[in-house]
Amino acid sequence: MKNGGHRAGKYQALILAAGESTRTRPLTTHMPKPMLPVAGRPLIRNIVENLVAEGICQIVIVRGHQGREVMECLERWRKATKGGEDLEITFIEQIERKGTAHAIGVAAGRFNAPFLCINGDIVVSRGQISGLLWAHEGSGNHVVGLHEVPDPARYGIVQLDDEGSVKRIIEKPAKPPSRLANTGLYLFKPSIFDTIEKTPLSPRGEFEITETINMTVGAGDTVRGFMFPKEEPYLDISVPWDLLRANELLMAGMAASKKDIMGTMEKHVTLDGCIRLGSGSVLRSGTYINGNVVIGEDCDIGPNCYLRGFTTIGDRCHVGAGVEIKNSIIMDGTKVPHLTYVGDSVIARDCNLGAGTQVANLRLDGKNVITYVKGMKADSGRRKLGVIMGQGVRTGVNATIMPGTVVGANAYIGAGAKAKGWIEEGARIY
Repeated sequence: MKNGGHRAGKYQALILAAGESTRTRPLTTHMPKPMLPVAGRPLIRNIVENLVAEGICQIVIVRGHQGREVMECLERWRKATKGGEDLEITFIEQIERKGTAHAIGVAAGRFNAPFLCINGDIVVSRGQISGLLWAHEGSGNHVVGLHEVPDPARYGIVQLDDEGSVKRIIEKPAKPPSRLANTGLYLFKPSIFDTIEKTPLSPRGEFEITETINMTVGAGDTVRGFMFPKEEPYLDISVPWDLLRANELLMAGMAASKKDIMGTMEKHVTLDGCIRLGSGSVLRSGTYINGNVVIGEDCDIGPNCYLRGFTTIGDRCHVGAGVEIKNSIIMDGTKVPHLTYVGDSVIARDCNLGAGTQVANLRLDGKNVITYVKGMKADSGRRKLGVIMGQGVRTGVNATIMPGTVVGANAYIGAGAKAKGWIEEGARIY
């Protein structure tokens, strides 16, 4: 795709970041979903950076659930980088959250030209943004971004006509007419707001943009489908373990042999892969990094620990002696002290794992790990999955956590205890 800088001022963007996600709890119990980190950056910052890189510097963000944290994150980024110098961000509040069409509708009157509309909980690339803009410029129509998925029953599925225009969108169909998923990335003309005003409540009690699009097609207005290239990373974060897949997609694209080291490395540190090390962080002697790894600011890592590929560690974290972490996301302020193993896991902010905590990530029979969404059993589709851990969890020494366990925020797992299944917020396991 061509560089989008020539489009500066031509397009604006609308990001939907107001929703209160229940399917990604306990990770989103105490943080907004667009702030979930992937490859060391919150989802919404990744979106904004790619928009700016494509020359789109006028952005409206619909905020709601814990929206102040989103505002503060982007303001910090703007101050810390030159990338935000020309950026104009306007925040509007969605006080009542009644669905995606309602969220877009609160921005009525703010756009008098075609605009990008992006869900704030997706991984989107510059190429996808650029492709959607070029698809609109070539046709003058509304455009919906499409991505081929292996499990269409989980998504809103798009049926196209022979000319590549949308016939209809069906939410989570029992008999999918295609494998083309609606990505939550759109290019709308301002006329979409008139149709939103006429959109009825869905059977789920929400005003849904997919129904608005179906009404647009029914009224004779063309909506084009734009197929994202298969090589472009795209993922909708709908359940917690989707973060691991997104992390793998983005970190696989880190430049070969790139070492972006802002912190300090002591002697006898081994780097075998690409690394980003934030300012104020220290890699202590004997630390071995194998694969692509991202470490935030003001972290203390080691000595003699082993960090394996696709591991992301946030700011102000401690990883102690004899620790092994593999393919995991460790969020800000979390401590993983000595003699602990964490594999294929997502651990929220401000957790503390007691010495010798072991996170199991593989069933003995090798089958897919069964985990939980909203307290109900779910097949993760992953052969390896450790723990999904909410904010502020504490474990005692030699605690064991079984594969697929979900631990609610502020729970305690006592010394020598074995945790499994769905553990409620604030629970005590002894």
